[in-house]
Amino acid sequence: ELTSISTSGSNPIIEIEFDKNGKAIHCELLQSSGSRLLDEPIIDCLYKWSASGSQLANLPEGKTLKYRIRLLLNK
Repeated sequence: ELTSISTSGSNPIIEIEFDKNGKAIHCELLQSSGSRLLDEPIIDCLYKWSASGSQLANLPEGKTLKYRIRLLLNK
């Protein structure tokens, strides 16, 4: 499904949490884009993300890493 992006919304802020294997296990919308038609596909897409790197490699079992991002939809 294709969702068009209008320039009238705002750039959402999202928190994404990864487990030790780099799998996205929780995604939360902290600030909406202003459109539910955009917010829902964004969250769905983030669950497909994966992460890697030394922070995850050194993460104790059972712990997670959280990242907060602002997704730039507008200029």
